[in-house]
Amino acid sequence: MDRYLLFYKKRLSLDKRWAGRWDIFISAYNSSERVPLIFQKVRAGEKHWLILPEYRYLPDEYPKVGEAHADPASNEIEFMSKFLAKLGPNLASKRIAIDITGFIGHYVLVLVRLLQILGVAECDVIYGEPVRYLHSERTRFSDEAVLSVRQVGGFEGIHTTDTSDDLLVLGVGYDFRLIAEVANEKEHARKVQLFGLPSLRPDMYQENLLRASKVSEAVGPDASVPQHFRYAPAHDPFVTASVLSKLVREHRASYPRANVYLSPLSTKAQTLGFAIFYLAECLETATSLVYPFCDCYMQETSEGLSGAWLYHLELANLAHHSVGGLS
Repeated sequence: MDRYLLFYKKRLSLDKRWAGRWDIFISAYNSSERVPLIFQKVRAGEKHWLILPEYRYLPDEYPKVGEAHADPASNEIEFMSKFLAKLGPNLASKRIAIDITGFIGHYVLVLVRLLQILGVAECDVIYGEPVRYLHSERTRFSDEAVLSVRQVGGFEGIHTTDTSDDLLVLGVGYDFRLIAEVANEKEHARKVQLFGLPSLRPDMYQENLLRASKVSEAVGPDASVPQHFRYAPAHDPFVTASVLSKLVREHRASYPRANVYLSPLSTKAQTLGFAIFYLAECLETATSLVYPFCDCYMQETSEGLSGAWLYHLELANLAHHSVGGLS
């Protein structure tokens, strides 16, 4: 049986009080309505806001309820390491919940990795779905000025100099300019686009396709080949991990020494799925998570809260099993 499908998830009711209670709750603040709504609904002994520097909030704009953590860190690893150090030395014994709704993608990846390193065996992750994005398919999530495309801290691979059989898997979201930047950075790689289907809302898949069509030049011939498309539910990190596992295994069966690059640029739930797959199968292999880093991200991108999911993440059970190739 597929190991990823053994992980537990459930839909959270918006009409009833949520049953769970945690020692520590972590959320990243932004102005989208769904983020503070979830913060209000969660019951926890400690509730923490991360003020991510890319959102550009001023101190007088910080939320008044909950403890706010802001730090002008030089990178995502430093920011998250400093925050987790503030939570004390006994983190592994705490019941932890994280709402990833307001996070920027690379911070989701780094937080999960650091919790695993710190010995946290399990935690709960919440994701809130929007009613709609503010400007439909024209919604901007960043200033789209990419500073660099690089590996995410903690997700760096051990790569070969032979790039002839490279594979790039793009988690396709609305930020087509960011997707194009990554595709151009890995110009010679075979490219596979992973779409969220079913999408979070019925109209969002069509909106996603409209945006994805704008990156066809950067993706190249692979943009129109059905064999280079993959699909996973936009809300389900565990199916996303399963699809990635099968895809990478297929590629490495034909090209065992290939470099593989994964770029999660879709929903935060799918971003979590990229992290799960990587930590389970890709550590110390020729596989990296790459991300287009921007200077500024939009503070508000969506309206309402249409639904919420809880994922139980068993970090201790993400035992590393290499997908083959160099390790």
